[in-house]
Parts: sequence; C-alpha cells; structure tokens
Amino acid sequence: MNLVKALDLSAYPRFVDRKTGAQIITENFFPVAARSLERWTVPVRHLNGKAVMATSDLLEEAQRRFDAAPVLVAKKIGGAA
Repeated sequence: MNLVKALDLSAYPRFVDRKTGAQIITENFFPVAARSLERWTVPVRHLNGKAVMATSDLLEEAQRRFDAAPVLVAKKIGGAA
C-alpha cells in the first residue's frame, strides 16, 4: 500500500527541517527521531543554518523504508495446549 499517494501533501509545508519531518513521518508511518534523518538518502539544502528537505522526497524515502522492512510473525512462547 502506498501511503504517500494517500496523503494530502497540501496539508504539509513544501520544505521541512529534520524535526518537522520526523514529526510528519511519526504521525503517518513509524516512529523516527530527527537525528535518524541525518543518515537518510534525501537531498538536503542548508538555509540559515538549518537542513531542509522537500516533504515529498522525505515521505517517499519513508515509504521505501516501510516497504523494505521485513514482516515478522511473533511466536507463541511456552504455552501448553
């Protein structure tokens, strides 16, 4: 499922800093810290001492990481029948 296409990007700023980007991703995909975004392969511009990135690029990277995450099934521990 492509969550990026389901989101209304007009509800978000066109460019965001890492802190705002982390909040958007946490609300829509999975928990992430702003510091973690430093290691993501998203084009960044440095303006007035802040790293900013296109919201659409950031959400596409979040979608790619979500899709690449393995799906695990929890095993039942112990449990007598």
